[in-house]
Amino acid sequence: MNYVVALGFFDLIHKGHISIFNKTVELAKKLSASPAVFTFSNDIYKVLGKKSSPINCFSERVQLISEQGIDKIFSVEGTKDFLSKSGENFLQYLLDNYNPVAFV
Repeated sequence: MNYVVALGFFDLIHKGHISIFNKTVELAKKLSASPAVFTFSNDIYKVLGKKSSPINCFSERVQLISEQGIDKIFSVEGTKDFLSKSGENFLQYLLDNYNPVAFV
């Protein structure tokens, strides 16, 4: 299966995120792919040493994202090692693991 993948943490689903999901669904239809999201399953704010925390927990985010027409949610634990990947290494990881045909 090929995917159009929206990238983000999506700690709180708001109008901007909904716009991203709508664009993902629209582009997936155009490219005969499945709309997907790549996100983190843990609180990356803690990993990054920030004092704030996400509004929605992971299971809430999954539910809210799924309600926007997203067929698949890919998630990884956002460890310090993973979050420190270079842009090139992160892109290669996505290409190697998720069959993306486009990103939003």
